[in-house]
Amino acid sequence: MTLRELMPRFLALGEGYAGCGPNHSDAPIPALGPVAEALFAKHPALLGDLGYVEFLRTYAGAWVSVYDQDGDELWFAFLIGIDGFGGKVVPFTEEGYGVDADGFLCVAQLYHQRSRVELDFGYYVDGTGEAGLHRIADRNGRSSRRWYCESFVAWLETFVQAGEAIFSE
Repeated sequence: MTLRELMPRFLALGEGYAGCGPNHSDAPIPALGPVAEALFAKHPALLGDLGYVEFLRTYAGAWVSVYDQDGDELWFAFLIGIDGFGGKVVPFTEEGYGVDADGFLCVAQLYHQRSRVELDFGYYVDGTGEAGLHRIADRNGRSSRRWYCESFVAWLETFVQAGEAIFSE
């Protein structure tokens, strides 16, 4: 599947929002072009995943909240972006969304409200980790890291397919 096929399905999982990057087909924001290119210049390892590059250039960031039938939030998925969009998407420049001490740059976070499990997905941008998306799981104060999949689009497809199976009525 392609990113453009997956994003509407991602947003349909719940209440969501996707931004408009410099290459957005309906409402491009050209001023975000230099912001994206500066991020890629600072972290050239990101250019190894063309799907993620396309995501930032097209959507610049996105999120979705999935609620149960009582209106309580179950999951929150946050695809970290390059612009704040009036506070709706937190950009990389916000505190906490930079490269950590291990060279890991988080590009997506999932948070399950009931179990308090947080999953972070990202890249090792300092050249020390294996190419592809890695996962950090934080459960009850315990953290584990491992390679997860080859690309952002593969991760998004897995998340969307699982979400459609779990969250559908």
